[in-house]
Amino acid sequence: MAPGELMDAADSEDAGLPPATLRGRRILVTRTRAQSSTLAEALRVRGAEVIEIPTIRIEPPQSFAALDAALARLREYDTLLVTSANTAQALASRLATPWAHQPFTVAIGPATRDALLGYGLRVDLEPRPSVAESVIAALAPTAAGKRMLLVRAAVARELLPEALRAAGARVDVVEAYRTVLAGESAAKLAELFAGDEHSGDQHPGAAEIDAVTFTSSSTVENFVALLGEGAAHRALARSRACSIGPITSDTLRRHGFEPAIEAESHDVAGLVRAIEALFHT
Repeated sequence: MAPGELMDAADSEDAGLPPATLRGRRILVTRTRAQSSTLAEALRVRGAEVIEIPTIRIEPPQSFAALDAALARLREYDTLLVTSANTAQALASRLATPWAHQPFTVAIGPATRDALLGYGLRVDLEPRPSVAESVIAALAPTAAGKRMLLVRAAVARELLPEALRAAGARVDVVEAYRTVLAGESAAKLAELFAGDEHSGDQHPGAAEIDAVTFTSSSTVENFVALLGEGAAHRALARSRACSIGPITSDTLRRHGFEPAIEAESHDVAGLVRAIEALFHT
């Protein structure tokens, strides 16, 4: 096979790779560069041409004081709730020594579970599907009187802590990281989706973007912020918005975009399966 030549389905199966189900498709990945590799690689091995333009950037909190203080009194908590792989990384980075005591630990999502395990931390529960509502259903019946530590991004839904408090738990919420606008991507996105805003004509390359992946509400919000509402609508009118889960889908709809697909399993593997199904139905 010549260098750079795409495998056909038979070739990829013989090589032990997934079939090239996305051969010839151009797919935009909007998550952070640090996190995009798994998704981008999964799409590439299936034959897709992947364009990586992050709309978000992960940064540490303004101060780790609150997180460090909570970890210093970790043995006072009955339950630790970890909301993402970014949260798991922040927890691990703040540990000078292995934890002498680890509370009952809840991981929200398989990526969070894998990250915690990779850092040598125990996972006691991973509710499915990977949304706050599942965590509430699992913990609320026995929440009364328990102290819980919820470690999460600076901006997140208040549903989880409010519901657990309503169920009788004492919930402390601390910030582990911030999701900020990847302003450096504005020019690349504008070029990718360039066109005449009055006529609706687009750059020839933009018409070939088959799908745009959204892996969180912040990727949606920042996609719109970077392009502008009008340009974002024109871009997705000529492509397909692919959502990792219901919260991300709700954010898309709030901006007037109907997701072409929503992953049944709210993780990278589920999103890839949904994209494959989108182009083979």
